[in-house]
Amino acid sequence: MSRAALFPGQGAQFPGMGRELASRFEEARAMFDRADEVLGIPLSRTLFEGSEEEVGRTDLCQPGIFLVSAATMEVVARRRGLGRDAFACAAGLSLGEYTALWFAGALAFEDALRLTRARGRAMQAAADACPSG
Repeated sequence: MSRAALFPGQGAQFPGMGRELASRFEEARAMFDRADEVLGIPLSRTLFEGSEEEVGRTDLCQPGIFLVSAATMEVVARRRGLGRDAFACAAGLSLGEYTALWFAGALAFEDALRLTRARGRAMQAAADACPSG
């Protein structure tokens, strides 16, 4: 059986995203804790408790979507006993390409976090500089 791993882009965010995942699965919680440490910000708290406006900020939602997608895939793969080699391909929509690259082993988790944070910051700065968005 061929499997494909598909990952979402920006727009998939919502307040509380990842909260249940992190509370139910230790491997997910560890990834959220690591993300907070690597980025030096309380990203998990923002995702779990932040308002729609906070969670929707590009500089936060981009690493957040990567994190939730990666943690979800980690849980699914481990709980089903699937290694990365069980998947024929990985693909993502826009921002989701970073998760696909991580899943394929082309990017380390920490590097993907830093890249999505930098990408989100650049896009947020561009949006803030343009009154029309």
